[in-house]
Amino acid sequence: MAFLGLLAVFAAVLGMPVFLWWRLVRGTTRPGRQRRTLVVLGLIAAAALIALTAHARSLPPLEARAIVWPVSLAQGFLIFFACWLLLLEPARLLAALILRRRARSRTAARAASGPGTAVRPAVPGPGTAARRGTAGRGEPGEGEAATVGAARGAAGARREAGGQVWSAMSAPLGELPAGAADEPPPPAAGSAVPGPELDRRLFLGRSAVLVAGMAAAATTAQGVRSATGAPRIRSVPITLARLPGAFEGFRVAAVSDIHVGAFLGRRHTERIVRRINALRPDMIAIVGDLATGTPGELGPDAAPLRDLEAPHGVFYVLGNHETYFGPEEWAQEVASLGVRPLRNERVVLERAGAAIDLAGVDDVSGREMGVPGADLGRALGGRDPGRPVILLSHQPVLAREAAAHGVDLQLSGHTHGGQILPFGYLEALQQPVLSGLAEVGGTQVFVTNGAGFSDLPLRLGAPPEIALLELRPRP
Repeated sequence: MAFLGLLAVFAAVLGMPVFLWWRLVRGTTRPGRQRRTLVVLGLIAAAALIALTAHARSLPPLEARAIVWPVSLAQGFLIFFACWLLLLEPARLLAALILRRRARSRTAARAASGPGTAVRPAVPGPGTAARRGTAGRGEPGEGEAATVGAARGAAGARREAGGQVWSAMSAPLGELPAGAADEPPPPAAGSAVPGPELDRRLFLGRSAVLVAGMAAAATTAQGVRSATGAPRIRSVPITLARLPGAFEGFRVAAVSDIHVGAFLGRRHTERIVRRINALRPDMIAIVGDLATGTPGELGPDAAPLRDLEAPHGVFYVLGNHETYFGPEEWAQEVASLGVRPLRNERVVLERAGAAIDLAGVDDVSGREMGVPGADLGRALGGRDPGRPVILLSHQPVLAREAAAHGVDLQLSGHTHGGQILPFGYLEALQQPVLSGLAEVGGTQVFVTNGAGFSDLPLRLGAPPEIALLELRPRP
């Protein structure tokens, strides 16, 4: 399944430029200078977009902000534009069939009604001149007689050859074969499509481009509005079979994928902190992907986390992005803000004489990067099996392994809930849960959409959120 997903992405990346050319250039222009100009402009724009993207990625996050926003919005618009064109394809094809059928019906109706009644002006020819001379003076003139003789000689030669060829230059219109006056002119030289059909194609192509462009602009605007808006509060009751009665109503605020970096800065973190504190949770869990960059670059943007408040503590596990940009450095940075990193370890939470375990692991991406990755054996080994355990793991993919270790509840992020649906469903090819609460191998897994975004400043169908989980014992 993962291979099929990668194959689909590869085909889309290669096919989108071809499809855009086919519909945006070929479908809206006639062959010639205009089409060539659009192709050249499109290639220049694509090269500029690629160059700016590469340049932005080479810059520190704070310096890249002025570039990544317009570049990413342009990329998002093009993606939505291509998608809307694809969605409009059935309607465009249906309209083309209807218009073509109507055109054929009109042509058939004209043919059934017989020759047209319109009379073309007679082209003066040898016969006309001969008749005019005879009527006007009684005898043809010298030039007229010569013309008449030549015409008769030519006509006789044609008859002798057995041909029935009629010429507009040697016979008046009235002598043309029936219906010849109604025949349309031949196509222009070099054009493979008749004029009316070409006009229909251009009309439909330009209409589709206009509608798709307007829809893509509206979709992009809505995506930005959702991505940059205040995270919603998602309240989720969770029932655990082994939860002690003393922990009934225990509230956990879970947030992931804050993603301070080239797109989002300190104000984004401050807004998240305010919304979490307003919930008055018993415990706060930051489930990875706090930042896309190094602590030296983004430490000030993460600094508002020091204002988080919860009586049972604020805990944090590494995400794949911190693993890319220095897991040790980010663990130290977060600890300096009063947040407890859980790196393949666990703590005991106590309430009214009862206790539960809270464990946290590094991100599984560390296993492939030569740095400490998730180690469930270390985090869960030697614990009291009678106590329920909650696991913080950035990626849901660890759920099957966690179930084998008897984990009661796993809290994760990473998927962004799909971020841009339906494209986000490709994430489900790798992760067992995309968003919300599910059960994997007997372990309950809750995956939050996250409070930020990555790659593109867009969200569709998966709004940013802060989850408020209320724990309840199973009767």
